[in-house]
Amino acid sequence: MPNCKLCGLTLMPNDKFCTSCGTKVSDTSHLKHKNVYTQKMYKNVVQSLEKQGKSYVEKQIKNHIAKVLPKAGNFSESTQQISEVFKPTNTHKPTQNNNAVSQGGVDIWTWVYVGINAFMLYLGYRNDEVIGVMLFSIVILLFVFLRISKPKPYNWLVKILLILQGLLLLAFALEKIERPNIMVLLMLFMFAINLRLIFKGNKS
Repeated sequence: MPNCKLCGLTLMPNDKFCTSCGTKVSDTSHLKHKNVYTQKMYKNVVQSLEKQGKSYVEKQIKNHIAKVLPKAGNFSESTQQISEVFKPTNTHKPTQNNNAVSQGGVDIWTWVYVGINAFMLYLGYRNDEVIGVMLFSIVILLFVFLRISKPKPYNWLVKILLILQGLLLLAFALEKIERPNIMVLLMLFMFAINLRLIFKGNKS
């Protein structure tokens, strides 16, 4: 509340003259009072809007959750409907499924091929001939494992690559046949595996 500058009496907000001494109240005191009053009103309005906004958001969230989640009584019915939708249909006989599974994939000689490649790379990782053979093996295995779910992973392109790799292995082995070592034996063994994969690589 404003005070009189002359006598110090507390004045009302709307007083233009002091009721005790009659001194005219300056406009600045009214302006200060108005500023304080407007600030308080602004804070009150902001606080009320925040409360109303929070309550409105909470109500909207509760309504959406109530719509999405099933009620306690209807929970079993909704789950039963969902299970019926995703229930697999028995369109094929079990014997047909077993035959379809047995047609795809590769046999154990593919894993023997992987093992012999890893062993050769371990022994001759500094040998240029071994690195050249390994490049063929990487491409062949990449094609095979990309097509492993299909009935014939070893298609015509993979078989051509196996033939080229087999010729390369045979050339390297015959070049060093006069002084045989473990690498020559591994190359000949890998050549035999290549022939096995060319004719019977696909799992029947």
